[in-house]
Parts: sequence; structure tokens; C-alpha cells
Amino acid sequence: MGIGLYYAARNRPAFLEWIPQLLHWARDHIGFAAGQDFLDAILSQTPISLGTWAAGIVAGLTFTAAGVALRNAREPTPPTGVHNLPAPSEVFVGRDLDQIGRAFTDGVGVISQAAAVHGLGGVGKTELALHYAHANGRRYALRWWITADTPDNITRGLADLTTRLHPGEQGSLSLAEARAWAINHLQTNRGWLLILDNVDEVEHITDLLGQLRGKGHILITTRRDLGPALFAQRGLTPIRLDVLARPASLHLLEQLLGSLYQREPADRLAAELGDLPLALQQASAYISQN
Repeated sequence: MGIGLYYAARNRPAFLEWIPQLLHWARDHIGFAAGQDFLDAILSQTPISLGTWAAGIVAGLTFTAAGVALRNAREPTPPTGVHNLPAPSEVFVGRDLDQIGRAFTDGVGVISQAAAVHGLGGVGKTELALHYAHANGRRYALRWWITADTPDNITRGLADLTTRLHPGEQGSLSLAEARAWAINHLQTNRGWLLILDNVDEVEHITDLLGQLRGKGHILITTRRDLGPALFAQRGLTPIRLDVLARPASLHLLEQLLGSLYQREPADRLAAELGDLPLALQQASAYISQN
């Protein structure tokens, strides 16, 4: 092919008609997009040097395309719809899932950033994140849940992602190597949601946030309220989650208690428990069993 192009390129008019086909092929097969400087360099060649250049450039493009094909053969294509999400609670009231979606948008389109759901223990941060992840399966090709209360658990969670996406490497990689593979995968792919649940110290995830910035969506739950300035410094959009409004608390108790529900006692119970969803669920379970 290179020799043929050498002679074809010496026929300058014929070659200049053919060069767009070459550039389209390079764009479609190896992602090479020629700019005006590249085209000007072609037009400045003499017929003989143009022929030599054409043979060389095609050989280079062919070699590059072979390398791309080999890389793609070695790198497994991630299946769509992959997730490790726990099952959500069937009873879910008083929360707006769209507030998380709004944290990932800027009025123009989706932006890649991180959102942090923060609030008191038992207020429902984990359940909100879990319901958002389940409700947006079509939005993300990959949804991965990590219990992120310690650095070791974060590493294990990332290593588990490697095992899921690349099972052939199971047992052959150390935890550190598996963690690095997972981060590399997230850095080179888009359309994923990573949930870091129950982050105890934001410093434990600072490096990870920096490595993954601008690639996918990261949803964090934490009891820590860093304040607007520190959230902004870490590129996090804070979503403060408060206790349930009283009508939502009563709706929750009604769904959990069924025929045992009575409005006035339920209202007193909600007040005593501070409208905390977890406390209401535990109290409902106790009432149902006794």
C-alpha cells in the first residue's frame, strides 16, 4: 500500500483528491483528526517528497491502528448495567431524588463533579443515595457502591470493582494493584456513578477525588458538615439532609405499621423520636413485633 501511494502521490492532483479519504480513515480508526497545519504541510510538499511522505505516513497510521486494535483486545470492554448496589428499602418517603440530579447539572448539561449528602446519623443519607442509584440505572453504565468509612475499605471496594470488570486478574493482583487498575478504568471511561458511603474523614478520599475529577459522578454520604468553603475547595456540591417533615414521618409510620397505625399516637411517637427516619423504622419494627 505504501509503495502504491508513493507513485500515486507523485501525481499531485490525483493524490490531493485521495487524501481526504485517508484522513477520514485515520479519524474513524485511530482517532487522529487533522488540523489546518497538517493539511498545509501536505500542500507544501514537492511531488517526489510528497510520495515519500505519503508512504511513510500510511505505514505509521497502519502501525498505530494495529496498536489500537491490540490495546482494545487486551482491555476488556466493560458490560453495561454493571452494579453492586444493595437492595433499597421498599418504604421511602419525604425525600427528593432530583436534588441529587440537580447537584450534577449546571443548567446547560451534565457536568462531572461530586456531590456530598451530609446530615445526622439516622437521617437517611445512605437510603437517599441508594434510591438515587437504583432510579438512574439507564443514566450510568456502571454504578459501584463502596463503604468508605476507612481507607482499607475504600481500597477493598476499588479492588472488588477490578474483580468484577476483569475477573481474569483475580488472585494475580495485590490489593494496591487492583485499586490502581480500578482507578485507571474510571479515569479512561465515562458514564459511571461511584458512591462512597459513610465517609468518616474527607481526607481519606481527597486523592481519589483528584484522580477522578471530570470523568464521572461521585456521590458521597457523610456525617461531616465541612461548611461551604471546604466543600467548595474539594469540588463537592453539598446536599444537607434534615429530619423528615412531620407529614412525611406520619406517612412513613402509616406504611410501616399498616393496620396498627393510629394518627395521634403516631404523631406523639414522631415528636419523641425527632422525626429521624431510622428511629421511626426501628420503633415501627418493635411495635409490629410486640
